[in-house]
Amino acid sequence: MTEELKVAILKYIDRWGLGKDHRFYDPKEWQGRGEEMGQYADLTLTCEGTLNHVLNGYRTDSRHLIDDFNRIVNQAGYWYEWGHAWSIHFYKMEKK
Repeated sequence: MTEELKVAILKYIDRWGLGKDHRFYDPKEWQGRGEEMGQYADLTLTCEGTLNHVLNGYRTDSRHLIDDFNRIVNQAGYWYEWGHAWSIHFYKMEKK
């Protein structure tokens, strides 16, 4: 399932021209880094540059891009939280 989320996010990045300064980590890779945050995430995305500036709201034109990102993540059945200003941790939504 995380592969579907990765593909959806990569399409989003490409569609909006948000750069190439990003990387995905599976749980084992992320835990291997020894980071404190996001240890139980199903998927982690690190980003810098344009994607980072948009998702952190540093650009005045980013609201619709953030809304689109949230829609994509939710449609894939995930929610996310920020770890650092450069790391986003995704978790599968629990089914009711």
